[in-house]
Amino acid sequence: MVTTALLPPLMSKVGKSPGMASTGGARNSRTQRDVETDLLKLCTQVITKVEKHKDAWIFAKKVDAKKLGIPDYYVIITRPMDFKIIKTNIKTVYRSPLEFASDMRLTFQNCKTYNQSDTDAYRMGDNVEKKFEEEWSKFDVEGKLREWELERDAPPPPVPKPNRAPSKPHLMPPAAVPTQSETTQLMGDGDEAARRARKEEKRRKKALLIAELERVRQPTAQVDSFAAEKLQEHSNVNGRGGG
Repeated sequence: MVTTALLPPLMSKVGKSPGMASTGGARNSRTQRDVETDLLKLCTQVITKVEKHKDAWIFAKKVDAKKLGIPDYYVIITRPMDFKIIKTNIKTVYRSPLEFASDMRLTFQNCKTYNQSDTDAYRMGDNVEKKFEEEWSKFDVEGKLREWELERDAPPPPVPKPNRAPSKPHLMPPAAVPTQSETTQLMGDGDEAARRARKEEKRRKKALLIAELERVRQPTAQVDSFAAEKLQEHSNVNGRGGG
């Protein structure tokens, strides 16, 4: 029994393709499901293009083995596939555009598996397969999916620091000299107490100075009194002698 084999997904070139704008920036604003939904819409456009190929009619619907006289077809082909099933799956089954591509390739692989390489069916299948790969590459569905995945998994960009102008030196204006009244007004309770203490000290020193002057003056006053008495006596004697 011959079994079918899935072809590996075609890794198309990364770049812009018709039908969809780049998904750049989707990491921050769109979910993976949003992106894949849009890419599945591209898959519909791809299969529409392929169906227009002149040989694509052989894949339009399920193979009627009885009508075609090939009773062993579903014995050899255990995973049958056709375009009608694929278009339905785009709307209801597929979660990723890669599932679409896998079933498209399965369709062509089934054709080549059952038919000999020198048959018309084999050549028709080969022609349609080439058309599919051509359109798949043009729309770059896989490239857009990889681009979104890279952006999704990339670390967030660093937050730029704001540019600050160099600060200018702050020049302080010259301090004004306070007047005596302003100084007194600005003095606190401690300064007021100190001022009173200084005033009392001046009074005390002044009193001591006055007392010292009085002490010095007392002997001088006694001498002056004695001299006055002697002068008075002398005057009295002279007066009597003249009479």
